[in-house]
Amino acid sequence: RLSYQFRGGEWTQSGFHSRTESTTFRAADLDPAVIEQVVAAAPDELDMSGARLSHISVFADPLGEPEYAVSLTDGGDLGTATFGPDGQLRKTR
Repeated sequence: RLSYQFRGGEWTQSGFHSRTESTTFRAADLDPAVIEQVVAAAPDELDMSGARLSHISVFADPLGEPEYAVSLTDGGDLGTATFGPDGQLRKTR
């Protein structure tokens, strides 16, 4: 697992962990248009208009495709909307 953080306008590598038992996906499978779509959709899906983006996590789903978890915060609450590789909502919490 390779982790990056985007802060202050720059990407930095924040960690690397080798877990061969986990399902993986290729970084080339990440679609910037889908990432933009899910970030834009998350506030409505979570009923958190005006909230700010906390972070985005990308995991491999059971089929090895990217699954996007978009987390928003409004100062006190944190909400997360999870989307599939096609940008379709899978769950909220």
